[in-house]
Amino acid sequence: MKLVTNICGCFAVDDDGMIIDFMLHDGRNEKDTEGTMTSKHKAERSDILDTKALGSLRGSCPKDVIVALTIKKAKSDIKRSVSSEVHIIQAIKNIDDLQRVTNHLAKRLREWYGYYSPEVERAISDHKTFAELIRSKSRDTLLSEVDGPSAAESMGADFPKNLLDPMMNLADELLSMYKLADAHTAFLEEMMQQICPNTTAVAGALIGAKLIELAGSIKRLAMFPASTVQTLGAEKALFRHLRSNSRPPKHGVLIKHPILVAADKCNKGKVARALANKISLACRVDYYGGDPYLGYAMREELEKRFKV
Repeated sequence: MKLVTNICGCFAVDDDGMIIDFMLHDGRNEKDTEGTMTSKHKAERSDILDTKALGSLRGSCPKDVIVALTIKKAKSDIKRSVSSEVHIIQAIKNIDDLQRVTNHLAKRLREWYGYYSPEVERAISDHKTFAELIRSKSRDTLLSEVDGPSAAESMGADFPKNLLDPMMNLADELLSMYKLADAHTAFLEEMMQQICPNTTAVAGALIGAKLIELAGSIKRLAMFPASTVQTLGAEKALFRHLRSNSRPPKHGVLIKHPILVAADKCNKGKVARALANKISLACRVDYYGGDPYLGYAMREELEKRFKV
């Protein structure tokens, strides 16, 4: 006979795995329940309870108690199902959302500021740099730095302070979103390095996290063949190929990988296949707990092979 303690209570189980006695926690501490049953039955403790044995509870336990215990067990299972992968998936989704929002707001800020100083707006191409400069420097200073005309000769209209303030507030909010995106990127890189270092070494933190998001979990990504990893993120093109016999996609989110970016157009398919093979292998090593430094050798092998 053995004693098994779980979220419901403490159970005395015979050699056939059937429950012969039990005590539900019913608000008591688990250790108190287990102590009472241990002193009563003098049995050794076990961590395994055959699910078939729970059927023997039906005749001795009220239905409402079983329902309450089932709900409690379901809540406990849901709570335990929240793993570190959730933070990776939510972080990469938030980074993508922030990128979309900042791009929209940056275009709106550029259009708005273009009425004030079109020469400065055209001269600064980077959105973040543009927001930082117009927030920290005056129009006259910026015009002189970009070799533009003087404020008097500029095509831009003269805005009083009460009209400039809303524009500057938008620039402040845009910069705060860039700062938030940077913080979440740093958090994501740290989480990826802890949970799947090999995948991070081969694919990079952002691409690796995006692959995990598209797959649904590290486990599912590890189970995918390399051909699926290669086309993750290109589902629309893949289904268009299956539906209308158009050309199949060579890559999905892997298109942003530095090795693939540096490859010639005629070799991108070959590079994408090799890269997907290494990422698939690295993810499996991470999932099954292999050498955490193997990914660096894989990345170096790819760089040497394709002379990056």
